[in-house]
Amino acid sequence: VGAGDSFLAGLVLGLARGQHDRDALAYGMATAAAAVATYGTAVVTQEDVRKLLAEVKCTTIGAG
Repeated sequence: VGAGDSFLAGLVLGLARGQHDRDALAYGMATAAAAVATYGTAVVTQEDVRKLLAEVKCTTIGAG
């Protein structure tokens, strides 16, 4: 699974769990990053995502 597919899966999972939009976006970003950091077709684990989630920063741009 590629990073785009992983991002979408993480975003949808976050929204399905009732996370705020920004938190679901961050979860999707962490899931995509974990997919890119995982060798070949190895499965991304929740622990991989949790570790990266702490590093994700979402910033609003162009608000107005």
